[in-house]
Amino acid sequence: QLACPLDLGCHSVQFDHRTLAYITFGAVATLFLRGRKLPLPASVRKPVVGMFHMTTLQILLGISTLLMYVPVSLGALHQSGAMVLFSFAIAVLHSMRRPGAIEKALQVAKKLKSGAKI
Repeated sequence: QLACPLDLGCHSVQFDHRTLAYITFGAVATLFLRGRKLPLPASVRKPVVGMFHMTTLQILLGISTLLMYVPVSLGALHQSGAMVLFSFAIAVLHSMRRPGAIEKALQVAKKLKSGAKI
C-alpha cells in the first residue's frame, strides 16, 4: 500500500486518477474510431493515431506501475508518458486548426454521403 499522510484520501485520488484515465481513453478512442471513417488529411490523421497509441501505452504503464507497487522507474516513465500524450493532444489541436483542413474533410464527407464521386 502507498503511504498516505494523515489519511488524506489517497484512495479517492487513485479513484479520480483512474476515472480520468477511463474518460480520456474513451474520448481518444472515439476520436480515433470516428476519424478512421472520415477522409482526413494525413496532417490530422497521424497525430490522432499517435495520440490513440500513446493513450493505450499510458494506460498500460499506469496499470504496470500499480501492479509493481510503484517503482520509481515506472512512475517516472508514466509521468513522461503523460507529457508525450499531452504533446500529441496539442499536435492534434494544432493540425485541426489549419485553415481549411476540417472544412475540406467535412465537404468530402458530405459528398460521400450524398453519393457523389470525389
